[in-house]
Amino acid sequence: MNKILILLFIPCLLPGFTSVQNVSNALLTSPQIGSENYEFFPRDMVENFSYQRKLDMAAKLGNENLDGEYYDFTSAEILDSTQIINIDDSATVIKSIKFNRTTFSPIITSNDKNYISTSVGLVICLGREGEIIWEYHTNGLIYSSLLKDKDLIIAMTSEGDLFTINANNGDLVQVIGIGESITSDIRLIDLEYNQMNTKGIVFGTEYGNIYCYEIYSLEMVWENYLTEKRIVSDPLVINNKIIYETTEDYYCVNAKNGSLIWRWQKDKESEENSFQSDLISDGFSIFYINKDGKLVSIDLMLGTSQWKKEKRLSASGKLFITANKNKLFVHSTKNQLLVVNHSTGKVIKKIVLPDELKNALPVCIIENGLETLLGFDNGLICKLDSEDKITTILFSSNSPVISIVSLGEKEYLTNNLNGDLTHFILQ
Repeated sequence: MNKILILLFIPCLLPGFTSVQNVSNALLTSPQIGSENYEFFPRDMVENFSYQRKLDMAAKLGNENLDGEYYDFTSAEILDSTQIINIDDSATVIKSIKFNRTTFSPIITSNDKNYISTSVGLVICLGREGEIIWEYHTNGLIYSSLLKDKDLIIAMTSEGDLFTINANNGDLVQVIGIGESITSDIRLIDLEYNQMNTKGIVFGTEYGNIYCYEIYSLEMVWENYLTEKRIVSDPLVINNKIIYETTEDYYCVNAKNGSLIWRWQKDKESEENSFQSDLISDGFSIFYINKDGKLVSIDLMLGTSQWKKEKRLSASGKLFITANKNKLFVHSTKNQLLVVNHSTGKVIKKIVLPDELKNALPVCIIENGLETLLGFDNGLICKLDSEDKITTILFSSNSPVISIVSLGEKEYLTNNLNGDLTHFILQ
């Protein structure tokens, strides 16, 4: 099977500060997004999915149950290929599973099982045919990704509860309370703990603290009071380093003990016009877009500037890197993908996107051999071929794509913000 690279890239334009308490209150009183309530989210409200943005969006999401208790569902509408209209003959939809419940978590697929979560705290395991194998309710709010390691599913609620769940039967293994609201996504790192090689779960909080917990014992391995500002990014894990972001700075810490390695201060921005970029790495450098739309390269080891692309790229902040690590793709507000040399920042090529993507932003990408698929915030999925020609192949629904995962050669599964899962094959 071809080597697969899955990247989720999610920058944001933050409209303002939303406290976790306000989010929690709003989630109990506001309408749920769902397909039927998509009008609550014009495009400028769903242009990105960083963790901070999820919190801002969550203030409008709401809970499905008017009595203030979390909704627990056990069924889904499954549509077969005869009930679905394809955009392009190059993609054949096998089935679509519609939960009509908001989800921010990318799909995890393993051993013919698929795992997702909903914003109101439900973790679900699905079989290959879309049947529910098990579900577990955290009684919290989930805006972060799910993680899986061997037979464990890891889930984190916004309120600060960390769960490990048996991936085979949905039984709770352990749960602990952090005592702080979580404001970053969660990631797994390789770890040496108690003289054994294991995994650590890392994340940041609203108080600027970062933590690492051992995956099987849920014992805290290290902590660091990093800053007075809340952590807003999805942690970027590179070798033995973790990059965290606040609204003002980037911090690089040692993954082994959480100690600070370097700090990079971003250009000052006004609170009314705050800009946040994706943060990506080729293993030697870190790249981001500054508030002026210029591409910046930082030395990963030293935390010093390597170069800044002086020409303004009109970049939206969406970045990703190719599987071979030698080219960057920068999304431009001029409806283009810019192919950029990672060493110099020079624009090599401009790929014009289809007209239907003029007001859309890319949310996720997957490279599977010669095929590259991109998901956009207007529900469209496109294919980029080896000659850099881009074609719209699928419309998942009028809701932002969250993730695309490979089920094998030319076979894929995608999910969107409305909780729809679509199984399709490329010809």
